[in-house]
Amino acid sequence: MQLFAHFEEVIIKLLAQLSQIKRRVIAVVDILKKNIVARINVGTGPEGCALVGNKLYVANTSWDYGTFDFLQGTVSVIDINTYKVIKTINTDKNPQSIIAFPAGNEVHVVCTGNNGGPDSDDGKINIIDTGSDTIISTISIGGSPSGFAVDETTVYLSGVGGVQAYDYEAGTILYGSGNYLISGQNKESDVFSGIAIDYVYNHIFVCNYTHDKIIVLDCVSRKIIKEIQGSDGPQSPVFHHE
Repeated sequence: MQLFAHFEEVIIKLLAQLSQIKRRVIAVVDILKKNIVARINVGTGPEGCALVGNKLYVANTSWDYGTFDFLQGTVSVIDINTYKVIKTINTDKNPQSIIAFPAGNEVHVVCTGNNGGPDSDDGKINIIDTGSDTIISTISIGGSPSGFAVDETTVYLSGVGGVQAYDYEAGTILYGSGNYLISGQNKESDVFSGIAIDYVYNHIFVCNYTHDKIIVLDCVSRKIIKEIQGSDGPQSPVFHHE
């Protein structure tokens, strides 16, 4: 099992990047002095980000508050030494999360698409080459994926409708919108909000926001081993081991 620390370099530099969605800004915070040291203008609706070397990749959903729709999605590439945007990459609709991997040669952009509803089977994974900062391929996984967790070569995706998965090395879909690993009662509205992997016990934890449950799966068999009734609208699993 592998544990990915995407922000290790930022933490070592004692800085953190925080997105300010409506202001189209990434705020750079000195976490020791607890003050903002820089603000970086990016695209509309910044959400997930991932660090590769000296570059921070920021997913901009481009949500338009006037039309209540997603416009052209983008990824802003920021040089963390200068706090400057050095490139903007057009993506598929509604990029929510960005995944970095240990090799550092690629980032995967999770594009949610319409995010639920009757036309919500348009989820895609845009694969960006970090050398050229261009999209080199796309995995049309369907559904409305947004959150992610990585176990060795498998990326698990939570979102509206169910839990999906793909092999990031092979680029093959393991569980798409036609064969969810876990599916909701209503694929258009059931929200699986957060997903995380407990690498100590090899368990996958998934939050079912709609039905107030935490679902636990075994990493090897990918079978449900327990369902825990939670409080209203669970969002994100966090682990603490004594």
